[in-house]
Amino acid sequence: MDECKTLARRTLYWPNVMRHREPSRQMFRVQQLSQPASSRTLLSHPVPDRPWQNLGVDIFLFKEKDYLLVIDYYSKYPEISRLPDKTASTVITYLKEIFARHGIPEQLFSDKMPFNSRKVYEFADDWKINLTTSSPRYA
Repeated sequence: MDECKTLARRTLYWPNVMRHREPSRQMFRVQQLSQPASSRTLLSHPVPDRPWQNLGVDIFLFKEKDYLLVIDYYSKYPEISRLPDKTASTVITYLKEIFARHGIPEQLFSDKMPFNSRKVYEFADDWKINLTTSSPRYA
């Protein structure tokens, strides 16, 4: 905490910055204590050797529309595509478009839906992509 305070003081001018930060720090502690111990630790992936080698993939909803998000673990470059639906076939079609622009990855990390479907696993096998899905409790 002392290092954070020192860095904040050196980086920006904000009178009483630590006094303003105190309520949010206390709230953060309360939220941390209310969570299960296993959810408090963030596990990061190692940085790959080259761009587009390892990717993270997810589907998110924004303004009632579904989007496919693909993140390169090397450069943190995002690709976002609006999806007409969330079926495995549609997701595969959009993944192919993205891979046509940037190359085929070695590793793809995702949660279960719809990436745990037979179609997605067949696609990954055909394209020689190692697909790793997270467990439902630790997405």
